Amino acid sequence: MAEQEIFGAIFVDTSIFMKEGFRFGGPKLSLLKQFHDTPQHLLVVDVLCAELKRKFKQKVEESNDNLKSALNNAKKTFLSQEQYDFASSVVLTDDGLKSYCESVVDNFFEGCDSRNINVSDFVNVERVFSSYFEQTPPFAKGKKEKEFPDAFALFAVDQWAEDNEVKVIVVSQDKDWQNYCTSSECLIAYQDLGDALNMIQSVDNVDYYSIKLDAYLSDGNGFDLLDNAAGIFRNFLEINAIPVDATSRFYFDHGTLEVHDCNARFWGNHFKDSLKIVSSGKDEFVVSITIEIEYNVSCMFSFENHDREGSLYIGGSDEERLFSDNIEVLVYCSVSDDTAFIDDIELSNLPHYMDFGEIEPDFS
Repeated sequence: MAEQEIFGAIFVDTSIFMKEGFRFGGPKLSLLKQFHDTPQHLLVVDVLCAELKRKFKQKVEESNDNLKSALNNAKKTFLSQEQYDFASSVVLTDDGLKSYCESVVDNFFEGCDSRNINVSDFVNVERVFSSYFEQTPPFAKGKKEKEFPDAFALFAVDQWAEDNEVKVIVVSQDKDWQNYCTSSECLIAYQDLGDALNMIQSVDNVDYYSIKLDAYLSDGNGFDLLDNAAGIFRNFLEINAIPVDATSRFYFDHGTLEVHDCNARFWGNHFKDSLKIVSSGKDEFVVSITIEIEYNVSCMFSFENHDREGSLYIGGSDEERLFSDNIEVLVYCSVSDDTAFIDDIELSNLPHYMDFGEIEPDFS
């Protein structure tokens, strides 16, 4: 492996937290806790932390409102007052919602032992406005005012890195952020959190653990990993109420999804094609591997025609579709007697809905 640069810190943009669905306890974001009590740090800038809390609050508010609406509808049909009161106890009040969101974010960064950066300590306001009027990254035409928090954050991290004489990995899906980093001597941009975490690991750990896992998976255990991942994926589809989407010229409703087949294979020609060491310590490490899962699912649809006189049942159809998704698998490994073993796996970026496309009643 080519020699890697040494990085002193990592800085994660709000866009990455949004991509992960704000799952602070999820498998991907939990990897940031590896920087607790290490020489490398997770950086948190005050202006972006406030933005993260605001966007997380918006997401929780949406879910909270949906929960209240569902409970009110259920009360009208089958919930007793006692059952409704008990279920409503989990609904957040406005004050409780704000407090909950702030505590989740604060506790997450505390668990990562993050280093807090106040922009007022590092940023020259004249520099920000100069970049604004000259339209240099991270400012761009059409949305410049919205990028002021980004500019303050990037300038602060850049100055912090210069003052501490270290290089910082910046993880963001924002092209303006990436453009800014190309002109910086201290900041290196990555779009994917897994790629960034792979680069921040020590070269010795990456080489050693990659060789050990290669030997383990090449000894037939790769098939067990695929079977296990496919089983977890199928179980996810069967247990969770995955939203179903479709289009039709009629009004329709649908039943539950049924999974018929679920098969997994490594993405590319070999598991090495997507393997990344994303966390490493003494005798333990975490690997990200991308697999492709093909699965057959079916769903029963019922159709109605609506007019001024009401609704009329037309018929139904049993639709079956073949889907294929690239799924990231986080593989938790340990080393004993110079041999790697897989302790557990978790699946990331699971599907949020099933699109059956165009559907019609079966008139046969």
